[in-house]
Amino acid sequence: MEWFIVVIDGEFSVLEYLYIGPTPNHMTTSMFPETFQAPRLRHLILLNTAIPIGTPLLITCVGLVTLSLQDVHTSAYFSPNNLLQRLSPMLHLETFRISFDAPRRELLPTPMTTTVTLPNLRWFAFEGPNAYLEVLLLHITAPLLEKFQILFLDPRTFRVSCLLQFMNAAENLRFGSVKFRFSAGMVDVWVYPRRGIRRCSFYMRLGSFFILQQLLDTAQIFRALGPVGYAVEHLDLEDESHIVLSAGPTQWRDFLGTFRIVKSLLVGHRLVRDISRSLQLDEGESPTEFLPELKELSYSATSNAGDAFIAFADARRIASCPITLSRH
Repeated sequence: MEWFIVVIDGEFSVLEYLYIGPTPNHMTTSMFPETFQAPRLRHLILLNTAIPIGTPLLITCVGLVTLSLQDVHTSAYFSPNNLLQRLSPMLHLETFRISFDAPRRELLPTPMTTTVTLPNLRWFAFEGPNAYLEVLLLHITAPLLEKFQILFLDPRTFRVSCLLQFMNAAENLRFGSVKFRFSAGMVDVWVYPRRGIRRCSFYMRLGSFFILQQLLDTAQIFRALGPVGYAVEHLDLEDESHIVLSAGPTQWRDFLGTFRIVKSLLVGHRLVRDISRSLQLDEGESPTEFLPELKELSYSATSNAGDAFIAFADARRIASCPITLSRH
């Protein structure tokens, strides 16, 4: 790698794609030649390297379509403001991904002087400190964004209002169908524009060990998203953990109640018992008060606990608000 860095000290007039990394020993600032030029570079991927933000790669290559800075080494850490300054002239950028190889406890306070509009950005992925993400969301506008990914978000220290502001400016981000996968240590959330679409428009992974905390965290985010979160019409719930679930009917009710207009609900094998208990009506409770728009309820055919859904379906039918009950 050191030999390679030494020899790319000139102009590469037809180079369009450059991938560097990972390297056994992280490169330092002095290693990368300042005389490197690639005026036609369109795709740049740096994986687990320590190339600084001030490298000619990021200063002169303003025509980038793809920029992926993965596992940025601690020694090459740069402030959000410095990153925004590099992104500002990249008007052709369509894919942008950034992740840090180790979390930073604090984001050093620096004056934010740069606000960036990326008119062609379609895909944005981020993994790193919440404070860093908040700054980017408040200072980047991507009107044509189609896919947004956040890894290991901590909602207890994250201002969801920043996320709402960013999403409101993205005309193509739509929430119609959501799939939750609960597991030990995390919950994955895929959001699709509508049911039946395979490509998700929003993905996030939350690091919460107990399922009760997972329910609280995800519900908190969707409630804070307001009209964006309330537009969900289809829910798909799965659980891949082998631990005893610690959430009761009340917690599941609160979680499901977040999605006010949900019309179809798909329940995976390990969640059938808990979800069915949450749908049991209290004495005197109207069957149309909870999930009033629900029309379809499907649950795993491998579970024997789904019979409790039948009572809920019968009550809805008697109330002239029937639902279609099926096993999948």
